[in-house]
Amino acid sequence: MNRSPRRIVVAIRDETNGRVAMRRALTLAKQPADAIHLVHVERTVDLSRVVELLKQRGRDSTDEAPRSDEDWLERLAGEARAEGRQVECVIRSGRAGTVVPEYAREVDADLIVVASPRKSLARELFLGSSAMRILRTARCPVLVARNDPAQPYGRALVAVDTDATASRVIAATAAFFSETQIDLAHAYLVPEEYKLRLRGVPEDIISDLRRSRRPDIEQDLQPLASRLPQAVLHLEHGFAPSVILELYHHLKPDIIVVGKHSGSALDEQVMGSVTQFLLYACNTDFLLVA
Repeated sequence: MNRSPRRIVVAIRDETNGRVAMRRALTLAKQPADAIHLVHVERTVDLSRVVELLKQRGRDSTDEAPRSDEDWLERLAGEARAEGRQVECVIRSGRAGTVVPEYAREVDADLIVVASPRKSLARELFLGSSAMRILRTARCPVLVARNDPAQPYGRALVAVDTDATASRVIAATAAFFSETQIDLAHAYLVPEEYKLRLRGVPEDIISDLRRSRRPDIEQDLQPLASRLPQAVLHLEHGFAPSVILELYHHLKPDIIVVGKHSGSALDEQVMGSVTQFLLYACNTDFLLVA
């Protein structure tokens, strides 16, 4: 079935980091008409001042002046073009965390791809301030590439709620992972469960309330699950971070998909505790759906 061409923005920090993000983007841009936009953001530098300082120190400014980023960026693009892909290189000045989401809005991008900074313990724990800001402010899905981009996604763990965000999460999953094994995960609690315990309500009564609530939640989730015929629904009682983390360790997915709740004045500062916890606790690729 033909679909509209995709526009995927790839945030390029440097050649090594950028190659990981680009290769992952290419696995998702499967049609010839899909377009890849390699976006590198450079900090504004007064090159004339740099050249002047080099001359003052008796050095050859032609040899030691900073080189343009165009060479290695075009080299990356050339690798993809040699495979018959449509690739555009864009260099802009400013802060990547602001410029990349703005450019994605300009071209009406379907996806932004970023890569973790480096292969180290820090890479497993932290994304970097620019990547975090892109995740917070982007209006389209953002994919964090952490693992081998040459490997296709075989299994995706998709966290869904019963709010408006869930529909967007399902749509993004269907768009990018139609050939992937899907595990839909939803965590639930009995309303005011902790208050019931504080009031001394027996555990067996709470268990009965839990069992009686489950069919209603399954019914609410069924329309979403039906949009992903290959999906297996995991409906678990407990706090969402703990449930998703346990499923992550048990199922070993190649990517986790979660939604970003929007509409708050704090959107640009706070992503949500569950999302941030999973980003740091799960060392796998990650798709955040706005």
